[in-house]
Amino acid sequence: MKNTKAKESREKENLIKRYCRHLKMGYSMYSFPEEESSQVEEYAKELDEKNMNDSFTKLIQRSKREGMQLWEKMCIEGLRGEKVKLNGSVWIFVMRSRFGINEKMQKVRNKDEVIKVNLDFENIDKEKND
Repeated sequence: MKNTKAKESREKENLIKRYCRHLKMGYSMYSFPEEESSQVEEYAKELDEKNMNDSFTKLIQRSKREGMQLWEKMCIEGLRGEKVKLNGSVWIFVMRSRFGINEKMQKVRNKDEVIKVNLDFENIDKEKND
């Protein structure tokens, strides 16, 4: 029984390491083909609890940052025209879509919110004549 649990732990560790390689290469957590990212991250927490540390969780977080750094580097080099030429719109698209970075956080309206609009056409006509 111990041998089976040890094998299962090794398989989870190897899965986590493959997931981290995937992230470091700039791929998103959503495109990891072997397992849902949430499940891999759950395995990391489970192994960290078992080992009484947070090494797997930290490894995943670091890998995410390295993947983001790779994208930033590619975009910056592209903006500078060092490799493939890139425009600012592409940079904004990548940062927003891949990493949720937005220069302004927009207020989400309540779908039941009533917005009152005053359409006083009589005064508009008077202003035109003045």
